[in-house]
Amino acid sequence: MAIAERHNLQEELLDTIAISEGENFRKSAISRIENTKNSSKRKKEEMMEILEYFSEEDMEMVRATIKKLSNI
Repeated sequence: MAIAERHNLQEELLDTIAISEGENFRKSAISRIENTKNSSKRKKEEMMEILEYFSEEDMEMVRATIKKLSNI
């Protein structure tokens, strides 16, 4: 979605995906995107806590999530 936003193609992207996902897709996708934007700081902090707790484990996905949330 971030790439679509940079190119001002959000509407086209959602419309295209909605063709295969159904009429409720657009509304639920927008809701999830807004929720992520509104809670990205809290989610990033939670991911940092997970990373600290499991420091000995392979946490590549957690690090990638933190990086992505930092860019929202």
